[in-house]
Amino acid sequence: MLMPFWGRVADRYGWRFELLCAAAVTAIGTALLLAVLPTLSPGSTVALWIQLPAAIGVGAMIAVVPGLVSSVFPAEVRQTGYSVSYNLVIAILGGTLSLVMVGLLALLGPGAPMYVALFACALAVLAAIVVTKIPLYLGRSAVPGPGAAEAAGSGDIPVAR
Repeated sequence: MLMPFWGRVADRYGWRFELLCAAAVTAIGTALLLAVLPTLSPGSTVALWIQLPAAIGVGAMIAVVPGLVSSVFPAEVRQTGYSVSYNLVIAILGGTLSLVMVGLLALLGPGAPMYVALFACALAVLAAIVVTKIPLYLGRSAVPGPGAAEAAGSGDIPVAR
């Protein structure tokens, strides 16, 4: 329900601001949830209300992905560029995360998932910083902004943001 709102925030203030807000909201919501969770009685609905900000933050991160992918990759290679980067991360982190979680649970106790979620939020902050350095593909009909270099022959205009 909030994805159109977050898309508008990204359009108005930029991907960096939107991703930083999303990472902050997710980190605060996750830390709050995992700090309060051990004190709640089984079946308590309070956990749902505490988890809501974290869910909103995750939705905010997901909301900007289609626009960002469309701006980074030309249409001819868009799906390949997205799927290769996505699947590399899933293969590396998804394959090792269960082993990491077992070790963290043994080392830190039941609060260990919070550190994994906060690490993911830190990666989102890093992505927010890097995303403004990525050259954007604005298509064949795009007009370059002031100071943008001429495209080399193909008519495509990559523009650094």
